Amino acid sequence: MESFFAIIITLVTWAIALGLTIYWVITLIDVAKSEFKEDSNKIVWLLVVLFLGPLGSVIYTIVGKKQKKPKEYV
Repeated sequence: MESFFAIIITLVTWAIALGLTIYWVITLIDVAKSEFKEDSNKIVWLLVVLFLGPLGSVIYTIVGKKQKKPKEYV
């Protein structure tokens, strides 16, 4: 029975790690593709997300998205 719980905990841990990694990669792509109000912001956000990992992704989602240029629809 103990090994069953160990397997469940391991699977949940791997699922969380995979989810955070996917979130991190998607955030890196979003930063790389986006245009910011100031050109230097892109480099700063790339470095923040790259070096802080998922924590940097959360910080970018809360703070950085507000610094992006609004999209112009043609």
